[in-house]
Amino acid sequence: MTARVAVKPEILRWAVNRAKKNEEAVVSKFPRFPRWLDGTERPTIHQLEDFANFTKVPLGTLFLEHPPEETLPVPFYRTIDNRTPESPSAELLDTIRKMTFRQEWMREYLERIDAAPLEFVNARSAHDPVEAIVKDMRDVLQVKEGWTCAFRSANEALRDFCQRVEEAGVLVVLNSVVGNNTHRGLDPREFRGFVLIDDLAPLVFVNAADSKSAQMFTLAHELAHVFIGQSGIFELANLEPSNNEVELKCNAVAAEFLVRRYAVAV
Repeated sequence: MTARVAVKPEILRWAVNRAKKNEEAVVSKFPRFPRWLDGTERPTIHQLEDFANFTKVPLGTLFLEHPPEETLPVPFYRTIDNRTPESPSAELLDTIRKMTFRQEWMREYLERIDAAPLEFVNARSAHDPVEAIVKDMRDVLQVKEGWTCAFRSANEALRDFCQRVEEAGVLVVLNSVVGNNTHRGLDPREFRGFVLIDDLAPLVFVNAADSKSAQMFTLAHELAHVFIGQSGIFELANLEPSNNEVELKCNAVAAEFLVRRYAVAV
């Protein structure tokens, strides 16, 4: 006789909602799903494993009494029109976790070789003039005003921009999927990028599913966060970015830093 497992209906609904799946898609994959929800039938452990893979949740969470509360580990991330989504997707959460692991690994390595902290991290504040922050960014990256005009395309400019930022000591990751999973795309309508501040290994993630010019602006925006050093302040987690002084300042810095050609193409 096949062993069956009791699972709370609210946990099943949470997994489906977290994965942004509609009930029709779930029932198509798991015809007995409605019976799991109303308690007239229990799934087998094998069915639960398939369900966990389908909804991209750890198998262990399906055995919880209550749905886990998942919050973003970073308070700021650029969205189209600076909107904050009601709940982060599994793709966003998993991407941030992967980038946090990468950053921790790099920090441990840099500590082992006695690398010095980056002086420009948290060197400025949101109260400083835009021009002063932009000057510091240009000095660190060794570029002049209007530097983007030297390139024939946004793709060339982005490639040069990423290289300069990495040479300055900031980890830059451009990706359009979660890790290497091409079945888990990152939606630029949800987020365009985020930054993990650290004085040894700051990391900027840019959603590569976005347009090249938008990626340029996102990289400049998140780099401004590195100079201001504000990404990990938990008090700001529930503020709308469009009403937040730091976000407004980073937008202004990015526009001034890129100058005309890319400042409007987002």
